[in-house]
Amino acid sequence: MSTLAPAEEDKTCCFVLRGHLINVWEILYCPFVTRAIEIGVRSGDASLMQELVEKGLQVHVDRIDANCPGFSHRHHGIFGMIKSCIRGAFVVLAAASSLSIHGQEQGHRQQPYNMRTGRQQSIEEVMWLLEFWKHESSDFSTMVVLLRQLFLKCQVQNRLAGNAFNYLS
Repeated sequence: MSTLAPAEEDKTCCFVLRGHLINVWEILYCPFVTRAIEIGVRSGDASLMQELVEKGLQVHVDRIDANCPGFSHRHHGIFGMIKSCIRGAFVVLAAASSLSIHGQEQGHRQQPYNMRTGRQQSIEEVMWLLEFWKHESSDFSTMVVLLRQLFLKCQVQNRLAGNAFNYLS
């Protein structure tokens, strides 16, 4: 298995292994992402800190993208996969929301996160996933409502900031 190969080409075993590897990456980057969401990343912060936050956020997007082919298939790991994708979507949206909040509250320029595009599509895929499986758990119905509300809030913040807050592209 190569992590450089597209996730769409994974066979079942590689699909599972890629998922486990993403779990490890998430654990490694979690402290940096948490710090960025809680207190922000300022322009003066070390570039290494900014890079670690960006990698950590990208892991959440990568998890959603890698798992997308299995979203509509019932298998033994489906509920764990759904939970991890929900978590990833909320973390990405929390980071997007924190960019605006920390910039306003603390009066400093909030450094934008440099990530590949596709974050918005990944969040929309998780909302589709929750709609697809909502008959399995009432929590999924609640989560999709919360996810939509935060997603719309982030889009409004983006427009109000004059595209300086263009995190969800």
